[in-house]
Amino acid sequence: MRTANHAHNPFAAFRDLDRVLNGVWSKVEEGVNQATGAGHTAPTPGRFAMDVVESEDQLIVTADLPGFAKDQVHVSVVDRVLTIEAKREPADLSESTVHVRERRHHDIARTLKVPQAYDTTQVQAKLEHGVLTLTLPQREEKKPHTIEVK
Repeated sequence: MRTANHAHNPFAAFRDLDRVLNGVWSKVEEGVNQATGAGHTAPTPGRFAMDVVESEDQLIVTADLPGFAKDQVHVSVVDRVLTIEAKREPADLSESTVHVRERRHHDIARTLKVPQAYDTTQVQAKLEHGVLTLTLPQREEKKPHTIEVK
């Protein structure tokens, strides 16, 4: 892969500056979140955005995985730890002049400790329009039962 040099590409300097500033802000944000104990963080390189929502009878995990196909996404649960992994191979650009290359092509992953109330053997996974949705039902013994008073 040939990378366009600064003399032939007027945007190369801006791309380099953007890369440096993004790296600096990622580290600043990471430090602030660690110092404040923030409950959520923005995705950083190698990570993806994820929401975890509890409803009355299920846990719903939604993850943004734009550009990934079903066969590039792997979901597993081991000892109540849910892991979402995605991997995309880079395009072969060895015969091309690259002016901008911002799309990530490395492995990304997130893990989540699943609360005891949810059944990790019944996870349903669906990838649609770059959004992975995992649904874990509440375990039967954890669901509230109504007892009739006589």
